[in-house]
Amino acid sequence: MDTDLIRHPAGPPESASTESDLPVALLAVAVTTAVIAVPYWASSYASVRDDGIFGSFFLVQGALVAGTVVACSLTRSRIWLVLGAMFACTPIAVLGRVLVDTAADPTSHNLWPLEVILAVIISVPPIGVGALIAWPIRLARRPTPMYPPLP
Repeated sequence: MDTDLIRHPAGPPESASTESDLPVALLAVAVTTAVIAVPYWASSYASVRDDGIFGSFFLVQGALVAGTVVACSLTRSRIWLVLGAMFACTPIAVLGRVLVDTAADPTSHNLWPLEVILAVIISVPPIGVGALIAWPIRLARRPTPMYPPLP
């Protein structure tokens, strides 16, 4: 009797990523980052000086929920890898803004590490909600296991 079937009765575990899954996950991360970054980068420094990324709070939250649902439900990659990639969306937008603004005025973002930390913190709830929404979709898309015939 094959011991691998005993350890994994539903078949072998999902691979870390497959050739067709990587472009889908990267596209979801890139689109989510663009949805967050473009309005944030397009506004002037004076208009986002006090509230930063929180000025477009609901846009950020909605984009992260939608991006997480799409990325998690359309791929067979490990969920922790997809969620880790989604956590990078908001800090990328903030770091892009910091780089552009400090090139013009080096004193404009003195506390940029706190901006990045806050960007990660506000990403936690929507990514968690998106993962909870995508979980049943992932389970429904899982292939049916092929059990060996009984002797």
